[in-house]
Amino acid sequence: MESQANGGEEGLFVPPVEPSASSNKPNGTPLVDLTEPDGKSKPLNTGELSDDEALFTPAQAREATGQSHGGKIVAWREQDRPKPVIVRYGPQNAAKYERSTAAKEDNDFDERETEQFGPDHRLGDQKLVKKFVRRRRELLGIAGLAYNCALNDLKPREKGETRKVAPLEIWVKWEIGGVIQKTWEIRSSIRHLFSSPKKCDVYIYKAAKWHAARHEEWQNGQREAKDRSPTPLPNSRLSPTPDPSQPEIKVEDNSNPLAATSSTALSKASNRAAMLQYREQWCDLKGIDPENMEPAAEGRFLKAWNEIKDSL
Repeated sequence: MESQANGGEEGLFVPPVEPSASSNKPNGTPLVDLTEPDGKSKPLNTGELSDDEALFTPAQAREATGQSHGGKIVAWREQDRPKPVIVRYGPQNAAKYERSTAAKEDNDFDERETEQFGPDHRLGDQKLVKKFVRRRRELLGIAGLAYNCALNDLKPREKGETRKVAPLEIWVKWEIGGVIQKTWEIRSSIRHLFSSPKKCDVYIYKAAKWHAARHEEWQNGQREAKDRSPTPLPNSRLSPTPDPSQPEIKVEDNSNPLAATSSTALSKASNRAAMLQYREQWCDLKGIDPENMEPAAEGRFLKAWNEIKDSL
C-alpha cells in the first residue's frame, strides 16, 4: 500500500532515467554553479521553458497503463492507510461520486485545498446535552451521493429483508443560522431529521436516482457541463422528487422539482390532485401530520402552494 501511495505501483510505466541525469557532475565536471554569492545553493535549471512539453507526468503514466479514469478527488478523511477519499466523475452540475482510497488514486490531490469528511466534519449528528441540534428545516437537500454499488442496491430494505445495505456518503446542503454549508454525511447522521428511518432511506434512494439521471444525461450529451455545484434535491421548500412513473412531472436544473413539462393547463381535478400531492410532501418535509394541521401551518402551506402552483 505504501508503494502505491508513493507512486511506485507495480505495472506503472515510467520513463527511463539516463545515468547522467541524476548527477550534477558527469565525468566529475559540474554542469552549473549551484552556489549563490552568499554561499546558499540555488535551483538547478538549465533548460528552456519549452522543455516542459517533453515532461512525462504521473497523469500520463496512469493513462498509458490504462489506469486513468478522469476522476477528481474532492474530499478525504484523516485516517491511517488506506486513507479514504471521495472521487468525482463528470462536471459539477452532473457529477457522479465514488468512494475510494488515496493510494488507489495515487495520492493525486492536495490535502490543504481539499475538503475533509468523517465524524469530526459532519453537522447532522452534532449533539448538545445528548440531544441532536440539527432540525429538518435546516436541511436544504442532497447535492450528491458517493457509492460503489449498483443504483438498485441503494433501495430501502423491505420488512424482514436481510440484504446488506451498501455504504455511502451523502453530500448535504444546509442552511444553519443563515449560513449555507455543505458536508458529507452518512445515513445515521441525518435519519433523526425524518419521521422514520424508512422515509429517510426512501428519500436517499430518490436523490440517488435523480443525480444518476443527471449524470447519464450529461454522458449522452443531453445536459451541458457547468463548473458549479449541482442543484440539491430537494430545494428548501420541497421534499423528495416524485416517482418517475408519473410522466407529467420532471425535475429540471434550477427549476422546481414539481414543475410540469406539459404546457397543457391542468384540469380542476388534476390541479387538486397536484395540490394534495404537494401537501403530503410539504408536510413530510416539515414533520407535520397533514390530517391535523394547525391554522398557522395551513397558512404556511397555502403560501408555499401559491408560490409554485403557476408552474404546474
